[in-house]
Amino acid sequence: MSASGSWKQQRLLDIDARYQIRFNNRFKDIIPLEGLIPDNKNNYKTEDILKAALMYDDDIPANSDLEIQAELELWKTKWANIENQKPKNAIETLIHCDLFNTNIKILLQIRTKITITSAAAEISFSSL
Repeated sequence: MSASGSWKQQRLLDIDARYQIRFNNRFKDIIPLEGLIPDNKNNYKTEDILKAALMYDDDIPANSDLEIQAELELWKTKWANIENQKPKNAIETLIHCDLFNTNIKILLQIRTKITITSAAAEISFSSL
């Protein structure tokens, strides 16, 4: 391989490392939003979901952390006794949001967009 080819390869590896740090750390912080999906309700603590939700406090209409926490508790209670036909992903879950789940609906919408955005970034980068 030529010296310029080696330089280009190293540059791509550097860019890849920066993208991995940037996107993976952010993704790791918001992954608890998966706990809003009823099929995952026992996989995440309410505190972790709340922490992830608060990263988007400018995007949701809740006036306080307590309001979001109360909505999360009501959401978990809604799904506590349902064992069959629970939604298994964010898109299926959106259908079950009503006027009392405004913040959760927005968080689920954000969660679906993050998946698409992350995939688009990976596809764009892999084409380099």
